[in-house]
Amino acid sequence: MNLPKVITELVRAQNNFDSAAYAECFTETAVVFDEGKIHNGKTEIEKWIDKSNKEYKARWSRWIISKKKISYQRKFQDHFRAIRSF
Repeated sequence: MNLPKVITELVRAQNNFDSAAYAECFTETAVVFDEGKIHNGKTEIEKWIDKSNKEYKARWSRWIISKKKISYQRKFQDHFRAIRSF
């Protein structure tokens, strides 16, 4: 599967728990909404993912790509799996 370079870098950063590299995949004006909170820009995104990595140790394991959306499956430390789409 040929994912865009930024997605490949994002997955690599997440699976290595590299918060700085993860945040670099976003623009300064990026917005992430997760668990009811909004995180604006690279600095906030890096703080959010660093905290999330320490708490959940989630890895991205599977991608599903269709014409309408991209979905991914995350495997958490406690073996809980979640699927999100964008």
